[in-house]
Amino acid sequence: MKAVSVLFMCIVLSIIMASCSVNQKLDNLNNVNVSIVTDESIIGKINVDGKEDGKYVTPTSLYYSFTLQKPILMSSKQFHQLFNEFDFFVEPSTNLKELLEENVGRNIFDLEKNKAGTNADYMAQRTVTLNDDEIEFSIAYSLGAKEQNPLIPLLPNEEILEMIHQNALQSTLVFKSEDGEEVLHNLRDFE
Repeated sequence: MKAVSVLFMCIVLSIIMASCSVNQKLDNLNNVNVSIVTDESIIGKINVDGKEDGKYVTPTSLYYSFTLQKPILMSSKQFHQLFNEFDFFVEPSTNLKELLEENVGRNIFDLEKNKAGTNADYMAQRTVTLNDDEIEFSIAYSLGAKEQNPLIPLLPNEEILEMIHQNALQSTLVFKSEDGEEVLHNLRDFE
């Protein structure tokens, strides 16, 4: 009788797990931070003159960091597999996009220009740390360099950087699968 009860509970839990939408499985975003950083240990550095022993510059970037909690009824392995099925990026509000275009000269969130192999000034760097109960991940969008160089545009002034920072959460975190399924998180909820 106990074996039948255990089997029944396993079936019920399996049905519950299967019925959870991807939205619910990626819905536990509980920590969002945004900052403007010029830190080689976070952002890295870019060879701006193409020579092996050439000049390297660390761009200043708009840096978003997130923590996503694992759903209670999902194993860590399932959670990690699900997360890895999705690309993630930040979609700015129209106001933030216009602020960037007017003051930085470009939309730093433009995905086509952020793809590998494009000019370094449009670089978007991502990191992911998989833990048992949560996933910590970040994305950094290059704003520019503090010093003149041939590859990365100059950084806007401090006043503009502060305006960008203040408006950075006027955005949406997007998880997008290869088949086009999307999970959206309004970052304004974390202001």
